[in-house]
Amino acid sequence: MTDSHSNTIIIPTAHQMPPSGWQPGFTSCFMLSVRNTGPDTIVVTHVSHEFMLDGKATGVKGESLCALHISPFSANAWEHNPVFFPAELASKASEKQISLQITAFGTAAGKPVFGCCCMPVIRSDLPETLHRHIGAKTALELMPSHCARISNMPEILGFLDRAYDAMADLSGQRPLNGECMALRESPPFFAWARAGFPILLNTTHVCNSVEAFDRGVVCFGWLHEMGHNFEYGYWYMYNSPACEFHANFKLVYAIEHLINGNSDGFHLLEWEKNPDPERKYDNGRLWVDSKFNPDSCSYLSDTSREWETMDSNDLLVFYLALVRKHGWDPFKRMYRTYRSLSFATDERPVLNSSNEMFSLQMAILSYLIDDDIRAHCADWRIPLSEDTVQSLSARFDLPVHTSRFCDC
Repeated sequence: MTDSHSNTIIIPTAHQMPPSGWQPGFTSCFMLSVRNTGPDTIVVTHVSHEFMLDGKATGVKGESLCALHISPFSANAWEHNPVFFPAELASKASEKQISLQITAFGTAAGKPVFGCCCMPVIRSDLPETLHRHIGAKTALELMPSHCARISNMPEILGFLDRAYDAMADLSGQRPLNGECMALRESPPFFAWARAGFPILLNTTHVCNSVEAFDRGVVCFGWLHEMGHNFEYGYWYMYNSPACEFHANFKLVYAIEHLINGNSDGFHLLEWEKNPDPERKYDNGRLWVDSKFNPDSCSYLSDTSREWETMDSNDLLVFYLALVRKHGWDPFKRMYRTYRSLSFATDERPVLNSSNEMFSLQMAILSYLIDDDIRAHCADWRIPLSEDTVQSLSARFDLPVHTSRFCDC
């Protein structure tokens, strides 16, 4: 659409994710790209979608909020999730063409803009009907041939349930009001697994995962994707490493509190492609400290790197140093502070720079630990001024008293 006031054109395009197709009854996503051909910045505020059969509307639709900023004469991409592909719709489709009509809405120069596109929907199916195994907080939905490889299903579900509780304890929330978090086997796609509701497990890798878990080896990938589901992401996801770090931060918390020589027999192997089966860690904290320590941090050893180049492992070392000094409690309060902020404001904040997002997190932590957080940042070549901390604290009216935190 061309806005007569701003002469800005918003042109969305979408690609199905995974490209191999969506399985009926699954939650998947599409990758939305938005091109801005005008001179004004576009802020995409929400996206709607509706399934079509042979070009006719079905009434099966959905909508999602977002905060996507697109500079003049440029393009950006946003991974829109979730999109549920109803089995009933797929069964009615038969020989008809299924497509998804997508509309992106936003503003440019204070005026509304929108644009539409239509994406063909490719269907994909697993060769077997999934078998659902339900725990107290989690569920596993696997093909029967893979279920047959598991002799300790109750123990695996019990471990996943306790991992869920640990992540809820750290983050201060239970996603979707505590709805059972399913991990569902899916047709092959571009990733090892994918967070969401349900979590999608690429069938290509499920066999190795269940066999490892059946031997008592923790499947880090499953816990990592669970960690993604405990997020207030738009407050601190300034880049992909930050996103992956927060998922792994919850994974690490769960591992430290669950792997301690307990009777269920789960242990840890090195996080590598071909681990030594004899090298076990029955203590989660020992594994964490052996894997994420300053001596092995590539960022610290390369003084030419800027702080924004830190990967997720570098960030884990940075934050774990604070955890080891001050304990986990300040980080529990940090996530609850983000939750308080999300409840306190009617409008989602626009924090579209890594410096501002990170500084806000440091401003929060500066109130929650009895230490000069700037000194730790300086050791890591991260600029953080007192003025920045104070201005962000005032801007967001940071809830710094424990009584104001919202527990899960």
